[in-house]
Amino acid sequence: MNVVFEIDGHDFSKILSTYKVIQEITYKKEVTTLDNVEHYSSPFFRPNIEFSLFPITEDEAYTLYSIFNKGTFSVKYTDLYSKSIKAEMFRLTTDLSASFGIKSINGKVYYKGGAMQLRRI
Repeated sequence: MNVVFEIDGHDFSKILSTYKVIQEITYKKEVTTLDNVEHYSSPFFRPNIEFSLFPITEDEAYTLYSIFNKGTFSVKYTDLYSKSIKAEMFRLTTDLSASFGIKSINGKVYYKGGAMQLRRI
C-alpha cells in the first residue's frame, strides 16, 4: 500500500494488511435566533481509521501495545478523502485484548490479528 501510517513516530505503513479512513459526520443542533430564524451549523467531520497488520514481531507488537495503552497518541496518516497527509491525536476504540495477547512464559506481547479502529479526539 502506498500510504503514510505512523503511530507515535513508529512507521507501520510497510506492514499494513488493510487500511481505510471513514469520515464520521456529526451535525450540531439547529440554532433559532431571537428573530425566529433557524440557522444550521456546518457538519463536523471526524476521521476513524480502521486497519489490520501483517504478522509482526514480538518487539513490534510490544511497541504498538505500549502506545495503545497510553490512551491517546499521535497518528500521521494519509487521508484518502482529501488525498493529503495529516497528523492528529487519536485513541483506540477496539478492545485491546481482542488484538493482543500476553505469553505467560516470557511475559511478551504478541499480535493476534484482526482489524483495529482508531478515532480522532
